[in-house]
Amino acid sequence: MYCLKVHQVDGHRMIAICDEEILGKSLKHNGATIVVQERFYGKDTYEEDEVLMELKAFTQLNVIGEKITNLLIKNRIVHPASVLWIEHDGIKIGHVMVF
Repeated sequence: MYCLKVHQVDGHRMIAICDEEILGKSLKHNGATIVVQERFYGKDTYEEDEVLMELKAFTQLNVIGEKITNLLIKNRIVHPASVLWIEHDGIKIGHVMVF
């Protein structure tokens, strides 16, 4: 499952998505901390097919999580080279921003 929230920003449809299990976690990478906050990524949960349906129309995208990143790569929504991989508790967590 994934958490997804749609933000309307200056006429743009920005979608924020994270893997449900990392919501609320703080991830450290190269001295920086990324906090996966509910107010940004939302608390509503979505199945894989629902996420792909939402992704049919967006102008900006911000995703974080191993599963969501791999889903986007598999469906050719993002290129693997555009992913920042963060090591957290022995798991590689992908982070991608599309503008």
